[in-house]
Amino acid sequence: MRKLIALLLLWPALGHATPPRIIAAEETLLAHNSTHAFILRQINDNWGTHLTLQTQMVLISRDLLTGQDERQWPILGIRDEGSAYAQQGDVVNLGVDDRVNPFDILLWRKAGNLFPTPATWLAARQDVTADGLTLRDDDGLITHQVDWASANAATEASLRQSRAIMPIQNPWDNREGWEEVTAPDDLFAVPVDYGKDCDVAGLYWLPVYNETNADRILAEMRCSPDDRPLKIFVVIPPVEK
Repeated sequence: MRKLIALLLLWPALGHATPPRIIAAEETLLAHNSTHAFILRQINDNWGTHLTLQTQMVLISRDLLTGQDERQWPILGIRDEGSAYAQQGDVVNLGVDDRVNPFDILLWRKAGNLFPTPATWLAARQDVTADGLTLRDDDGLITHQVDWASANAATEASLRQSRAIMPIQNPWDNREGWEEVTAPDDLFAVPVDYGKDCDVAGLYWLPVYNETNADRILAEMRCSPDDRPLKIFVVIPPVEK
């Protein structure tokens, strides 16, 4: 995402043509407890300009069995109008209501294992197809499995929930000399399709203590449609034995 932000802000150095509008959603895994992962989602929108980058952030509690979002909290909304490129640029506070400190939520929900890293040893156990992802143990038995159709639907619902609590804010509204611009929400420009446009960038093993003692697994999915890049954590549920 840092590379994308740099590209969006420094586009004039690459040419003077108007850049395409790009909305990118990226998730960072903060922590987890025995039932939920706590994920920070950042939505960046360049509004098709050289110098504008609008950023909205939410905290998500994602169920480690169903893959559904239990809740989302607003964290931050800002619009950078070229502060990293031009000295006269400004960072505008978009005025998010009821925003929270994500680390207060982690304390409240007793979430630990902060900023976990990928479990590289799981890569040898994965089987990725156009239909889903399967993990097997040393004996070849299936331990965790997800179908992309369910994951696609969960991610679409999650993105819509983010937009519901952090509505799109047009940077051109109410500016002297500018006409109001009505633009589509490119966060939904193309459907999510993990079986077509995405790669598994890493698998995360989250040890938990519960009634089944089945560890929880997350897949970091990276998707690169031209107009809506994604980095999303998908739950790979344990298979009932």
